[in-house]
Order: sequence, then structure tokens, then C-alpha cells
Amino acid sequence: SFQMLMLAGLYSQLYLPSFVHAAADYDFDCGFQAITNPEKGSYGLCDLTHATKDYTTYGLDIGTDSYGDAYRYDYTLCYGKIVLSSFLNASIDSATLALIDLHFEELKVAGTKPIVRIMYATNSGEPDTSLDWVETHLQQLQSLFNKHSDIIAWFQAGIIGAWGEWHSSTNGLDSEANKNAVYNLLHTYLPSTPCLKVQVRYPMIMSSLVPDSDLLASDEEAFDDSTCTKADRLGFHNDCWMSSWHDTGTYEYLGSYNKAAREHWLPYLHNVTRYSPYGGETCIDTSTGSIWTEFNCSFIFEEAEALHATFLNPMWHPEVTKHMQDNCCWEEFVDRSGYRFELKSAQLTSAAVPVGGSLSYSLQVENTGWGSLYSQRRGYLSLFQYLTRGDLQTIAMDGALEEWVEVEDGFVDEYNPDTTAAADVSSVKVTNDADYLYVLITFHNISDGLAPFGNGYFRMFFDTDNDPLTGYTVGMSGGKIGSELLLEGSAFYDQRTSGWNDGSVPMSIVKVVSANNLNVEISISRHATYGDGSAVFGSTDVTMLVNVADTSWNMIEFSPKTLGGYSYTFHDTADVVARHDHDLGTDMRRWRPDKGVFSVIGEMLMPSAFKVASDENITVGLWFPDASKSLVNNTRLNVQLAQTVSGGYWDGARGINMLPHQIQVAEKSNTTCFTITYSTI
Repeated sequence: SFQMLMLAGLYSQLYLPSFVHAAADYDFDCGFQAITNPEKGSYGLCDLTHATKDYTTYGLDIGTDSYGDAYRYDYTLCYGKIVLSSFLNASIDSATLALIDLHFEELKVAGTKPIVRIMYATNSGEPDTSLDWVETHLQQLQSLFNKHSDIIAWFQAGIIGAWGEWHSSTNGLDSEANKNAVYNLLHTYLPSTPCLKVQVRYPMIMSSLVPDSDLLASDEEAFDDSTCTKADRLGFHNDCWMSSWHDTGTYEYLGSYNKAAREHWLPYLHNVTRYSPYGGETCIDTSTGSIWTEFNCSFIFEEAEALHATFLNPMWHPEVTKHMQDNCCWEEFVDRSGYRFELKSAQLTSAAVPVGGSLSYSLQVENTGWGSLYSQRRGYLSLFQYLTRGDLQTIAMDGALEEWVEVEDGFVDEYNPDTTAAADVSSVKVTNDADYLYVLITFHNISDGLAPFGNGYFRMFFDTDNDPLTGYTVGMSGGKIGSELLLEGSAFYDQRTSGWNDGSVPMSIVKVVSANNLNVEISISRHATYGDGSAVFGSTDVTMLVNVADTSWNMIEFSPKTLGGYSYTFHDTADVVARHDHDLGTDMRRWRPDKGVFSVIGEMLMPSAFKVASDENITVGLWFPDASKSLVNNTRLNVQLAQTVSGGYWDGARGINMLPHQIQVAEKSNTTCFTITYSTI
């Protein structure tokens, strides 16, 4: 309508970002590694009506039995198809409804949120169904959607025509009247608490479904959870992004499909996507059968920023994905998609605080991503007090070995005095403190050609999930483990996907070798992370295996030989005396990228649960869990900071961003407190 065109023109004047198609230059880092966070990034396929849990992504088949494995490969979202081609003129049977229910339950355990789309036609030319059957099916699915609204990321409008992309309907569902009717049915039957978003395929249709004058215009309007309007739900997905100026029919204006049409709708979409997720998949140029000549990394970054991009399908189109990988921008695209929270600084009351006394805090956070959080989430200042145990010990790593006297042998290896082996392990001792894992390896003998262990002849394998069926299989008969982490010489390698070297791990090691080469001390940070940000030592236990190879790379020594590795339990993992989570009182949806640095300032009273003791200090962290009570303890759904203050780290086992700060509980209420400010890395 004329009114619609005038309002769209007004958006073009008011909201057009200066960076849209400004031919900006970006510097891409080939070594960049994205951080895995919930509800954003790239995704795979989870067919919710398929009998197996098939989670496949471009270039990588993760398997058919474990949604949980998807998280290992940085996918916290999946494209959740509900295919109803068997029910064009019938109700959904109970077996299919039970199967959908099962998929949702298993996705909850995995911490993977589906983007749900209902479809009838899975290819061009296939039939869809009538409007009456659409309503019947939505009525049947309503209780399932409400039951599992906590794990559903959002919906795509789907239903109409081929792939549910709102064209080519065989039942007239793609008429203007029926498009409005389908959107109204979705609004009626989809969960309203929370008010889940519904992404629509074409901006021209979006503008006809919700009047421009009703679009969300402020944070107050967008984050008012007491209402759920059609404008609250409205979102956009583009399933042929970067394929031409009009993206294969996505952008139409005044009957034309061209660059002018794209430029016309971008300001409108920039406005809509401030409060709803944007993403989809790419295509090649159908007119040439190859990548669009205008496409490059800077172009897609430019538009991703303008449209607040949240997610992208790596499976389609594979040529575009490979182009981005080859040009070193894929990882950064995934990382900058959606929210990306950086802790710029943190000020907390330091020294001693009495029970009932005031603990003040001031945090500065900036969202440096392209988008925002679109589901409600709150932040907490978490306090932990640990009981110090006698077997918790810090090793000085000076080669003196006196501190190891009190540490019991983890295992003693057999010894043949007549052996001619170039290397023979005598014993291994292991201990830890709050920050480091310490290992002492003692040899009966070690040849000079293999010492001092700075080369690849010395290895340690770590089974960090204590499952011999995952990771790289290694060891002697009767003593094999499944290693996720390899230490070779002084370098670490990722073995989580069963390969010998699936990429280096950015970890450092302190290694001290005695003068006679018979004793090797090692310390490894317990807070170490893989390149994707997930914790290396995410479990309370780790199984270790020592290996030495000769100069021809033959494995000549394993220790232990028959125990399946030595299993070690971290001493302090189960010794939390008290924990308190203080609500920071902030709605993280408001931490939008166009708002600059946010300050979170407040104070709390020291809880009485904490004990007064000089050796039981309180550690502090920032906890950003899922808002749902059923998912609050799923650490895979906790938000990790993209950057924290110096000395801070991501505790993957608990899903908490730890701060470099300790607080002592004081006996007297008049203790003087002081403040320490930590600057960014």
C-alpha cells in the first residue's frame, strides 16, 4: 500500500545505518576461534519427526545417536524440522507426537535448542495441505510446544509450500489472505509465555502481516513480558542470503527484484531485527551456478552487522561456507553472530567482609556482537567457599621434590632390573590445588636420546571424560583409554574427535626435569580450555596414561600397562561448603550492541552460610544460566564471556565466569574494606 511504502521510506531516513554497503574493509584472523554460546552461531539439522537423532552439518557427520555430541562441534542450535507430509488429510498419529516429544526431551539434556519449522512439502512440486488441517495440526502440537517452550529457540513460519518457505503452495496457502491466516494461527497456538519469535521468509510479507506502525519501537515495549503481540513475535529469516542483489526473490519492491529492492528493505529489517533473531542460509547465484560475484567476507559482515545476524547454516550453501573458511572469516562470523559479551572491568569489595556486612560490586559489560539475547536471561554474582582438604597441595615446581614426599604414589610400575628398554617408568604421583594439576613421573631409566622431554618422544594422554569409547584409543591390550587431550613434548593437541591431532590446544605447561633426567615435574592449569572455549578438565575425574617413544617413533613404554590408565579425582571438586547466587537485577536482553558499555552496580549482604576461617576464602564468579527452572542447571546453556578481566577464566565444569578475586569472611563488623580494579586483558 501507499502508506506502507511511505513508512518504509521513513525508516530508510531514520534508521539506515551508515555501514550498510559502505564497502568497509575488515581484517580477518586465520587463527580466530569462536566461543560456543547458547542460542547463537551456526547450527546443524535435528529432524524432530525422524526416528534417529540425526545431527549432520556441512562436511561433518556427528552421528545418529547423540545430540550431545553437537555441542562438541560448537552447535548449540539446530534446525528442528517437523515434517507432516504423511498427514496432509489426517490428524498426526500418536506415535509421531511421542517421537517429537522424545526429541525435545533429549535436546534438553544435550543443551541444544531447535529452531522449529513445520513443513508439508519437502521439495518443489510436492503438495502441502489445507488451512483447516493446518489449524488441526497446530491444535495437536500446542501442548507439546508449551511443554517444551523452554528448549525451543524460536519458530520459523514454515507450513506454506515447498520447504515451508511461503511460495509454491498447492492449496492456495500462499495467497495474501491465507498468509495472514497462517500467521494468525501460529500466533494463536504457539507458546506466549515466553512469547516465542516467529521468523517470516520475505520482508514484503512481514510488512503485510504486522502494520509498520505496530512494530516494536523501544526496549520497554520489546521486553514487556506481560504481553505477546504479533509484533512481539515478528522476525526475519533469509534462506538464500548472498546469492544476488535480490537474494533469489527475497527482496521485492514495486514489482522489481534488484539492488534497489534490497536497499529499500534493509532499513526496515534493521529496525525489526533489533528485537528478533536474524539468520538463515546462503545460496549460490542461480543464474551462473557459482558464488555471486559481489560476495566477499567484508560484504556479508557489513550486512550481518546491519541486520543483527544471530545464526547461519553451515550446510547450505557449502561453496559459500568453504569460501568463508578459505578466506579466514567463518570462525569470526560465528563468534560475532548474536550477542558477544565482554567484561571490560570489575570492581569488588576486597579483603575481609563480616557475615551480614556489605559486599559492593561494579561491573562494566559491553556487547560487541551483532545481535542480542532474545530470550530472557538474568545474571548472578556467585560466591563459593571451599573446604580446604589435607591432600590439596601446591607444588613449587622447582625440581627439589621435597613437597612430593607427602603425596602418595598414584601407581607404581613393574620393573625388570635386566631390562634393556630405552625408557621404563617407575612411578607416577598426582596432586592438585585449586588452579593446577601436578604430576611427578619417576623413571627407572631413560636414555639420553629421549631426554629431556622437550621433543615428541615423551607423551601423556588424558581421558578427560573417562569414557574409553570416545576420543583417541591408545594403550596396551587390556589397558586402553579414550584420550581427549595429548601432551607431546611441550605441546597439547585436541583428540576429542578420535584423531591423533585434530588441532593444537592453546595451553601452556610448566615442566621441570631433574639433572639425572629420572624425574619430571609437570603442572597444567585446571582452567585450561580448548580453542572453542570449552573446558579441558570439565569433569571431577581424569584418566592418564604415560607413553615414551624411541627415536624411530615406536611406542616403547606405556605406564600403567594394564590398568586402563590411572584415574585421578580432583581433591576439591566436591568440597564446596557454601554457595550463594546474588541476582544482579538486570535483564540481559537490554545489553544490546548499540548501547555501549553497561554498568551493573550494587551491593549484597554476606550470607550467614559462609564460615569465618582464614583458609576458607570465598571465590567470586559471574553466572548467566538459562532462565527456565528446568534448564538452569544445564551448564551447556550458560553464557560464557567472550573476554574477561585479567586473571579471570571460564570454569566449564560449572559454567561460570570466574573472577580473579577472593574475599575473606571476617569476625568483626568494623573491618575496613578496600577496592581493587581489574582492567581488561
